[in-house]
Amino acid sequence: MSIQKKELDYAKETGDVMVLAAALVADIKAGKTLPEISGDVLPKFMEAVSAADQIPAEEKASRKAVLATIGYHTGELADALIG
Repeated sequence: MSIQKKELDYAKETGDVMVLAAALVADIKAGKTLPEISGDVLPKFMEAVSAADQIPAEEKASRKAVLATIGYHTGELADALIG
């Protein structure tokens, strides 16, 4: 097996939403209570979602970067969902 490092153009706002969505799903699946989630991940997720209005601008600047960012984080989200 060979592991290679690759560079990619990364869409920050898209990435923030993906990372925090995975963290939110992981906390829910871990059985954390709403107060626990509300005190930790949920505020960060809401902040990221409020910045999500910038995602169309990211996509306009580079659709490839947005798709690469989503692809980069899809494994984390799938792991949180299936885990």
